[in-house]
Amino acid sequence: GSIMRLLDDIRNLSVELRPATLDDLGLEAAFRTHFKWIEKNYGLIVHFTAELEAKRYEEEVETVVYRVCQEAVFNALKDANTDELTVRLFESEESLQLIVIDEGTGFDINQINPKGTGLGLYGMRERAALVDGQLIIQSEFGKGTAIRLEIPLDIVTKKEGAHS
Repeated sequence: GSIMRLLDDIRNLSVELRPATLDDLGLEAAFRTHFKWIEKNYGLIVHFTAELEAKRYEEEVETVVYRVCQEAVFNALKDANTDELTVRLFESEESLQLIVIDEGTGFDINQINPKGTGLGLYGMRERAALVDGQLIIQSEFGKGTAIRLEIPLDIVTKKEGAHS
């Protein structure tokens, strides 16, 4: 069925750790491309806003933000029973932040089981840690889920002039 196809797609995407759009155009463009694809294939509407001061960030940071977002969106697709998501990507005073919110089913954070949501969340936490970031997850049954990734800005910004 379509869930099996979805899981295959996710596996294939996981192989593509860093999409070409990310390399060429940066986070915002890569997100837009990915969300268009999601909408076309799964009918999930993503309301995306980006307020980025720096256009580009360290490669590893961009990769982490992209992968965490991808994972969060897929979790929502798989488990939240919702057809829209809100994604915000912005810089605050001291951090680069990604927020993914769905108004779907929600789950009990304390009941994270390795099958399904748990694994994704665990992977996301591990990824965040790679760049000194933190992942904050808020979810309640019937209230939906909000996932926030915060990465300290002092490590995220590409060195000026380093990019030829």
